[in-house]
Amino acid sequence: MQPLRRWRLGVLVASGALCAAWPASMRAHDSPEHEIASLTARIAEGSPTSAELFARRAAEWRALGNLAKARSDLETAIALDGHSASLHVELARIEAARQHYLAASNVITRGLGLSRDNMERAAVYMMRAEILENQGLTELALADCERAFGESAPAIDWYLTRARLQARCGKAGESVEGLRDGFEKTGSVVLEIEWIEAMIDAGECRQALQQIEPHLARARWKGAWLIRKARAQLHLQQRSMAFENLRDALAEIERRVSPGNADLGLLAKRGLAQALLENRDAARADLERIECLNENPTQLSTSITRLKLALGR
Repeated sequence: MQPLRRWRLGVLVASGALCAAWPASMRAHDSPEHEIASLTARIAEGSPTSAELFARRAAEWRALGNLAKARSDLETAIALDGHSASLHVELARIEAARQHYLAASNVITRGLGLSRDNMERAAVYMMRAEILENQGLTELALADCERAFGESAPAIDWYLTRARLQARCGKAGESVEGLRDGFEKTGSVVLEIEWIEAMIDAGECRQALQQIEPHLARARWKGAWLIRKARAQLHLQQRSMAFENLRDALAEIERRVSPGNADLGLLAKRGLAQALLENRDAARADLERIECLNENPTQLSTSITRLKLALGR
């Protein structure tokens, strides 16, 4: 059996999904249940590529939220192909999701020993950083993140992770510089937005406003940019202008929030606007709803952190 070396760990860690690294012809197009049934039938046939099939089925179990079965399938895949660093990374991800952090750390350490090039080592370091962050070990997580940057050209998500960790470690200036560097190297709008947010967090508000205005002028949906502008204005003691922008942002966001199908990003923006307007009960209600509905805690971690800070939490 050929080892699963073609799965690139940079894609795995950046996307958080094992299947993102498979060839297009092998990705599932059916529901997870149908794909599981198909893979189970192929496994029963005794296919020589069964390690890959178990790994693919694990991804489907994970999509359904059945982490125990995902773990079982990944352990079987590793028993069949014990030299795959990517399989160890995904098993560590599952263990971390189950909050079995010691097991996750042990698995990711084995994965690090199996990595064969700079990209793989960098990706394993980023996965270990995620595990450490989930345990509240922010300084150690940042150290692993820096190791990853020293090994390989970073993915966009890595810049975001490093900036978040730097901010949590009280290194706001380094967070700003790192995001600016990432934006200049990649041209990513996502990194530009986070760079602007980081400037506001670091008190570099006049510079942030210079970056905000062009986006505000051309944006179709202006709510998020109005909130950023208001945050900068509050830092500059321009309270009345900030409140006017926050009220405009809130009016737009309210029109876009669907009661039956909540967009967590919109809820985070609405909650932040309410908190900055000192409507604390409304802001707390949005935060509680986000925490109840959010299945991926890291997805909105920066937005949630800003909302909690605005609430003094």
